[in-house]
Amino acid sequence: MSEKYNKYSKETKLKAVKKHLNDGFSYQTIANEMNIKSKTQVKKFKELGDTAFDTENRGRTKGVKKRRTKNNFSSLEEEVEYLRMEVEYLKKLKKITGR
Repeated sequence: MSEKYNKYSKETKLKAVKKHLNDGFSYQTIANEMNIKSKTQVKKFKELGDTAFDTENRGRTKGVKKRRTKNNFSSLEEEVEYLRMEVEYLKKLKKITGR
């Protein structure tokens, strides 16, 4: 059976983190008192400050898509010439590979 995860409000997270940092309570004491299971919130707060809990950061991050580099042609004639050469190259390649 899988474990059920709780979702805590920004205020609850801030209260728990500040209780640890300002009042010196241990992770375990705060966890027992507030029924919180994770101590990673303190690390997140130390790194990002008060904005640490503003957004939801669960799940997979979206990777950066690589874009094809576009050839920059100064004129349409240059582009047409380039495309003609590309077609000729592909025709020769097709002939060589026998496809």
